[in-house]
Amino acid sequence: MRNLTQTDTPTLHDAARIARLMTAWHKKHARDLPWRQAGAPGHRDAYQTLVSEFMLQQTQVDRVVPLYHAFLARFPTISALAASDQQQVLALWSGLGYYRRAIHLHKAAIAILEQFSGAIPHSHKDLLSLPGVGQYTAAAIACLAHNSRDPIIDGNVTRVALRILSCDQPPQLSLTKAAVTDFVSSIMLSARDPAMVGEGFMELGAVICTPKAPSCHACPLADSCSAHGQGLVDQIPKPNIKPAKRNLYCDSLIIKDAADAILIEQRPDSGLWANLWQTPTIERSDQHAARQELADLFDSCPVSVSRCSLAKFEHQTTHRRVFFRVFTSNLPRSIDPESLLGTGPVTRRWIDPLEIDTVGISNAQRRIICILGHNAARSLS
Repeated sequence: MRNLTQTDTPTLHDAARIARLMTAWHKKHARDLPWRQAGAPGHRDAYQTLVSEFMLQQTQVDRVVPLYHAFLARFPTISALAASDQQQVLALWSGLGYYRRAIHLHKAAIAILEQFSGAIPHSHKDLLSLPGVGQYTAAAIACLAHNSRDPIIDGNVTRVALRILSCDQPPQLSLTKAAVTDFVSSIMLSARDPAMVGEGFMELGAVICTPKAPSCHACPLADSCSAHGQGLVDQIPKPNIKPAKRNLYCDSLIIKDAADAILIEQRPDSGLWANLWQTPTIERSDQHAARQELADLFDSCPVSVSRCSLAKFEHQTTHRRVFFRVFTSNLPRSIDPESLLGTGPVTRRWIDPLEIDTVGISNAQRRIICILGHNAARSLS
């Protein structure tokens, strides 16, 4: 193994050969994914590419496919998406996580209508001006929809490149990123069909050059791969150093009225689960502070609240371990919920639990409402 430098680019002959191999392999072995039915790479429907690339950010394909179909059925065009209410977008995004992507996608649609007359930009620079569009997403849209030679660099492509070069530098290093970009760029510049090559590299990393137990025997680039030749595939890439997850303590209160509607409130427009709806929740980074605040709330309640938690569970996000406790109370609608929960700039409303899919809600809060349903069913049995 060795360190990587920005001069680690293949010769023109080798780059053209790799491009040909990738093109031939991808044409034969690419998975039949719904966004690929919108045209060949380089000539794909730009709107469907925009939607799929936002959905696929940090989310596995099998989770995206069913929601992608539902999303396009509800918002078939950029105009339909831009004209929609943000809560409608968030509701259809439920289950994908990383909800800020949905907010950015909605804002990007509005920006495309206002700044580009409804046509998704071709240039990398213009694409970067859209909300939520970074280097990778801009390159992917430009390449897959407009057949540009922008190098598409995601985790899969990085892994393929580092194995070909037999480099054990951590992928997050700036030097590593720059060298991988130079390596892939040289191949894209040598390709007759750059979009096919760009998507082919991503596909190769997703199904062949996987993080564990890669199928080197089926790889079209095995002869060009230094890590394979040296028996070092399992050691590359070197893992990134991940920061420790922070703890968050949440006490959620399910408040029901006589008709079994539940009270929900909207979260702030920034931070974790921005703009999504939830059952009223005390949220603190300090466990003692959360528990004390809950005790104070119980003492000040004008109605009876169960002091025994209905359920406890842990929910993991990318950066946090969230510890939930769930409590329940019945509250007549004649009582102002603010007298129970305190005042503040929070939007609250009553909703039938069967209508919860009409609003944006996190998986953790969906689980809380399901807990309520399971306990109600148990009480009737």
